[in-house]
Amino acid sequence: MLLIDYEFNNLSMEDLIRKLKIAFDTKTAGKFSIEKKVVKDDLNGIQASGFSISTFIDNKLKGKVFYSHLERQFEIYEIRLLIYAVSAARFITKNETEKIIGKLKTLTSRGLANKLYSRIHIDDMIKS
Repeated sequence: MLLIDYEFNNLSMEDLIRKLKIAFDTKTAGKFSIEKKVVKDDLNGIQASGFSISTFIDNKLKGKVFYSHLERQFEIYEIRLLIYAVSAARFITKNETEKIIGKLKTLTSRGLANKLYSRIHIDDMIKS
């Protein structure tokens, strides 16, 4: 999702508005404005429809509210386990391994996906 960067990257209202402006202002050439109240109403509507958006209030930043989406098909440890299994499988070629790992990385945010993959080494000796 464009607006929510998942788990470790909670976004403030200002961050959400900035991302919306980046995504939509160039396409609509300023035909509408993005206001805080409208974004809040949209977030409430999304939550009411069953989409899981959590809020976090940071008292260190004078009660600033951050939003994030925490629900996903697989937890990070499950994706990591699948990546390890694919990496260790001798019957899967190195090319196929990289393709499968690329698909597994799409099951989480870009930031977490990069962290997952950077820790994995595919040994040419194991792969046929």
